[in-house]
Amino acid sequence: MTRIVILEDHQLDCSGLKYHFQSHPDFRVAGDARTSADFFRLLADTPADMALVGVNLPDRNNCADVARRLRKAYPTIKIFAMANEDTRPIVTSMMKTGINGFIGKRQAVADEFDRAIRKVAAGELYIGRIDTNAQIRIKN
Repeated sequence: MTRIVILEDHQLDCSGLKYHFQSHPDFRVAGDARTSADFFRLLADTPADMALVGVNLPDRNNCADVARRLRKAYPTIKIFAMANEDTRPIVTSMMKTGINGFIGKRQAVADEFDRAIRKVAAGELYIGRIDTNAQIRIKN
């Protein structure tokens, strides 16, 4: 059984993930947090095999910061990142942090998400489809 901890600042997304995993006997949500500070407090007392991490977090940390800290403090935990955006710059940035998997929330339909999570749990790398048509907005 793969023990999963979730770091997701959107309560509805987190609730949906927890509900989704209830029907999967090979996965168990061991805990969840809304901020990276709460997430690392949770990990101090909660054994985990995989971390599902939202890319944009509210407490001035981002997934890359969390991934680097996880790699240092908990090197055996697999890191699966999720983001609203699935553009090449976002995915490239995340891959440089050493994550094990990435999926854009827009493409994360149940079957694809399950395949992705299982691949990462098995030690494989998973990178979801990259939106090559996305327009990058530059603020003037």
